[in-house]
Amino acid sequence: MIKKIALFYIVIVLFENAHAGINGSADSRIIIGWDGERPDYIDAATPNLWNTSPYNSIVRIESNGGVGTGEFISPRHVLTNAHVAEDCGMGGNNWCEIYTSDDEFLWGRVVFYGIKVTKSDGALDKDAVYNHMNRDWSILEIVNDYCRPEYREMIEAGTLEHGLWRAGFGSLRVLDKNDLDNIRRAYLVYLDAGGPDAIETGGMNVDYREKKYQIFRDAFEQITGQDFDADYDSDTMTLKKVQDCRFRDVVQDISGDGVLWHSCSGWTGDSGSTLKLMAGNQIVGLHSNSYLNITAYTDHTRSDMALGSATFMYNPKIQSALEKAKQDCKK
Repeated sequence: MIKKIALFYIVIVLFENAHAGINGSADSRIIIGWDGERPDYIDAATPNLWNTSPYNSIVRIESNGGVGTGEFISPRHVLTNAHVAEDCGMGGNNWCEIYTSDDEFLWGRVVFYGIKVTKSDGALDKDAVYNHMNRDWSILEIVNDYCRPEYREMIEAGTLEHGLWRAGFGSLRVLDKNDLDNIRRAYLVYLDAGGPDAIETGGMNVDYREKKYQIFRDAFEQITGQDFDADYDSDTMTLKKVQDCRFRDVVQDISGDGVLWHSCSGWTGDSGSTLKLMAGNQIVGLHSNSYLNITAYTDHTRSDMALGSATFMYNPKIQSALEKAKQDCKK
């Protein structure tokens, strides 16, 4: 549901800006590697670099919340979003499944978190997440007897930091020019059917927007012979990188607490990916929420939300746990 509705925000930008694309006129994301078999759309000459530095500290996470991204911040701890972890191992919830770059399968449980995100019945408490976005973080501890040889340090950075990069398992596959052209053509059919407006008294009519989305999907399938959701928006096994982006500003979430805007465009599945300095690869933020636009303006004005590292990482209990894991794994 979220992905389908978000599509309307995606393709509007394709028509509003002739120079649109992901940070430009084309998809600027880079395929770093993949978990399992090479996806069919990736050229055979493309190398799988996931298990090379600085990418091999990044992991793919599966939980009750679906697929997300995380990163080792000690030999035994993985940083991700609270809404990705969904309280793994807490209150009877299952452990998180963690997949590493060297084909390890691990279990993880939440040991620190900014906010508890599951209700008593086990369902995701979306209000808790959206009302306290600055607390949308969790740290998972590996349940297995395991020590990760490579992990990333977190440092405090400025709120207008430049020279950042991010990599995650976002579900949107990397698009070429032909893909973007086909999306535009299908979207024109959708516009001719009345466009994205579906506002009624009291808010947005979701069912109506869903029906309108079906018009786009049918047109896309007629043009390409492919299903947009299955063939383009289910690429959660592929690690994709966005680089040369930045923090833009500090804004307030609904609770009045500060979160960061950033230009390292994200998508469903990129939740929990970290923002790192291109020089040194230290973690300076945690990606939390995306506006799900396929395109971004060339001046990088479109922003997603992130948590700054100073928000939580300097808690003495967290620092003590991370240091203990580092020392234990040296033995």
